[in-house]
Amino acid sequence: DLTFCEVGDLVSFLGHIPTWSRRLSKPMTVSIEAIEEYPTVYVIVFDGLRFDHWLGIRETLNDTFSIVEDHPYVSILPTATPYARNTLLTGKSPRELEHEYGKNLYSVGNADEEDWFRDSTGLHGDDLKYQNPAGVSNKRRKAERIMKSEARLKSLIYHFSDKLTHNFGGQSSITSQLQGDRSFRQIPIQFFKDNISHQITQIPNVDPSDQGAIILISDHGATRADDERRISNYDAYKSGTRYARGGPWEKPKGCHLAMDSASEEYRLPEEDFIFAKHRTILTNSADDDRYVHGGISLHEMLPPVALLTW
Repeated sequence: DLTFCEVGDLVSFLGHIPTWSRRLSKPMTVSIEAIEEYPTVYVIVFDGLRFDHWLGIRETLNDTFSIVEDHPYVSILPTATPYARNTLLTGKSPRELEHEYGKNLYSVGNADEEDWFRDSTGLHGDDLKYQNPAGVSNKRRKAERIMKSEARLKSLIYHFSDKLTHNFGGQSSITSQLQGDRSFRQIPIQFFKDNISHQITQIPNVDPSDQGAIILISDHGATRADDERRISNYDAYKSGTRYARGGPWEKPKGCHLAMDSASEEYRLPEEDFIFAKHRTILTNSADDDRYVHGGISLHEMLPPVALLTW
């Protein structure tokens, strides 16, 4: 159980990961190949699903689909939904998105995600169907109508895993009560089997096409953090629990924080960023110990991508 301090900086560990082509080339290649070969293509995003979660739910899909390939890929930084999912669906870096649309990704979140997805694919109107969220009970009928449609590309966004890492309405997340990684690994797997699996496996039965492909992908993972680090000039309105945006900052010492000044390799927006590593959490609240994302760890940065066919 080596820490990042012991194996070295993550950039060195993964072979210079900032190179943008290494980050998204594999998922994008899978997407292009699927769209070209199959009459119907689904892009199903499981927000916040870790690779070990995928290994646990994979078996529930084996009887319905042929799993052509599945593997982890290197996510972008920050490993936070406004950055990770927007770039995943558009194929554009955070810097490119902010320049093109003139909006701060942290502030806008994923409110414009569907429009940006349509712009990037060139599919408008009924050629692309999109549902977010897709898994909650009052949205399932709409998701089923999308499955039955003649759309060329169909996208469904599920949040069941990501919600475990967030506080809602001032209440602590479920994961703040967990004492070990085993529980965090099992909860999303069981939730998928009980609530989501049936919806996914019915696709071949209700879709008009006799054959099709599903690109199943996660935008980021999550890791447990319990080592609080406070930094100067921390702006909670544009920063997360595992990254900070703004500055100015002095270069952090030690192995707990990594700083990047919007280098061309990372293609971040033109501000300074600090990323938490190992079990570090950037927060204004005391006694914060839970699963979070936005920073640098294998669990956050190596989410799954899979190509399923029927």
